[in-house]
Amino acid sequence: MAEAAPPVDLLNPGQVFACLGFMEAVEILCGPCEGKFAYDGAGSSGSFVLSVDGPQDPVSETLRFLAGAEARAVAPHNANLSTKKWDVETLQSGTFAFPCTTPDAPAALPILLANGQHSIPIEHWADGSDQDNIKF
Repeated sequence: MAEAAPPVDLLNPGQVFACLGFMEAVEILCGPCEGKFAYDGAGSSGSFVLSVDGPQDPVSETLRFLAGAEARAVAPHNANLSTKKWDVETLQSGTFAFPCTTPDAPAALPILLANGQHSIPIEHWADGSDQDNIKF
């Protein structure tokens, strides 16, 4: 079992939400994981403890993946949306379900971070709540 505990400011919502997103990435890359916030009772500093069953350090593995990952936009099958003007490859969803209705513009397409055999979808805004421009 491997464990890592990066520091976090527990009163900073961005850092707290980033920890949760990071844990999702760890689970995709390293397998089942557990995460918890550790707090010693002084100030707002603490740590986010991540544990995985395997031997790899979950933070190092995830950072290594991100450092070499390429972003690719994902469009619905047969949609006429392309991110080529931003030099980002556009994949057609093809055989898998698309996570939302077809966006009005290519800037709102979900992305897939890919590195070797692993990929992480980034599609949090595709839940129907909002589709602001430029997600990737």
